[in-house]
Amino acid sequence: MLNPEDAKKDSASKREASPTSTRSKRQKKNRNLINNNKSTYEAASSVRSKRQKKNDITDGGSNSTRQKRTKKPPTIVGSLENLEKVQGEKSDAPPKDDNNHLCSDTIGYGPEFLDAWLEAPATIEFKVEPPNKAPVVKVSKTLIIYDVPNQLSTKIESGDILYKFNDLLLTTREEYIRQLQFVTANPDSQTLTYTILRPLKSKQIPEKELSDVFSKLQSPQGFEILPTHFDYLFVFLTIAPKTTLGVTIKGYNGKVYVSGIEKKVTSIAYKCLLVGDAILAIEDQALSGVKDTHELLCTSFAKKKFVRLIIERAKTADGLRNVKLALRIEKTFEINPRMNEDITNICEQQITFMKNYPELKPGRMIYRQHHSSSKSSTSHVDVAPESTELPITTDVNNLNLLAPTPPVPAVPPGTVGFFFPVPVLVESASKRMLKKRTTK
Repeated sequence: MLNPEDAKKDSASKREASPTSTRSKRQKKNRNLINNNKSTYEAASSVRSKRQKKNDITDGGSNSTRQKRTKKPPTIVGSLENLEKVQGEKSDAPPKDDNNHLCSDTIGYGPEFLDAWLEAPATIEFKVEPPNKAPVVKVSKTLIIYDVPNQLSTKIESGDILYKFNDLLLTTREEYIRQLQFVTANPDSQTLTYTILRPLKSKQIPEKELSDVFSKLQSPQGFEILPTHFDYLFVFLTIAPKTTLGVTIKGYNGKVYVSGIEKKVTSIAYKCLLVGDAILAIEDQALSGVKDTHELLCTSFAKKKFVRLIIERAKTADGLRNVKLALRIEKTFEINPRMNEDITNICEQQITFMKNYPELKPGRMIYRQHHSSSKSSTSHVDVAPESTELPITTDVNNLNLLAPTPPVPAVPPGTVGFFFPVPVLVESASKRMLKKRTTK
């Protein structure tokens, strides 16, 4: 049997040993829990990373591609909104998206000039052989051609848009200048390519659409559409540097007719109008007279680089008869009649001669000097206040042909004297005597 004192000692030792044993058990338990948590966390993280990689592979990229993909919907929505707006507009209105439009504020004739009013792009090749230099085609800030060298004058016109040069899409004039400097510095033989966009000169209005087109206009009283005798066209007058309008007009019976056209390369009207055309509207505004036509042309060209006309052109004998009648009737004389081309050429030659020789003194005077006499001269010319000034002019346009008058044939080289286009049938006495002598 145990003593009570020994039993007390044993119980006290057990009490002292029990806290340490329980603490160690708890610590072991916590360590096991932490290890288990770590392993589960690592397993979960590995599973999560595998799932993420799998999702990235199926989605087609990493997080950056996801961000890009999330940014796309608003642009798609915006483009769809723009498409709906464009589809709801009129057919004549220009699209608002300038990225898909050939003409813009920096290229061509502005965003209002539709792509349907341009011809298909044409590519022109020109081979340069040394020692010849590459031709220089001059363009404006908006890449509109205004000066064409003689080598390319048959293929490129002033008013064309330079779209590409040597297969380089041009956006500014500086790009073309840099490319041109590189080409001119090349001493070897090379082939230059010009891709141009040419605006349409005219576009015929189909007979089915005539009622819709003229319903928008406020036509003058008595105006009648006659598609059997006349063609109705849209005409596009495009302005470029160093060009002139080159047209004279007159009014008759509520219409404005083209009475004359300047036959020059720099003339805008010479490319797309004919003598006898009736201008009915400018930019969908009907005309009532010569004054309105002049004002509308000036205001339209001040706002933009092109003007759209609606004209009436005769196509049958009855239509031509009416046009000739309108052009032959003279109501008033022109205040400042246009001079012929030969007069302007003579004046330009004289101006250049005077500029080249500014110190050249005039020769003999063409005026006669009257000798002074003691008697006072009473001869003079009086101009009555009721007198009218009548200019002496020639008709520069042939009304029978409804076209500019053809120039006089040039004198053949080596001939002396005058040149008669029509042979003279009447023989003189000297010619008859000469013929008799030769026959004998």
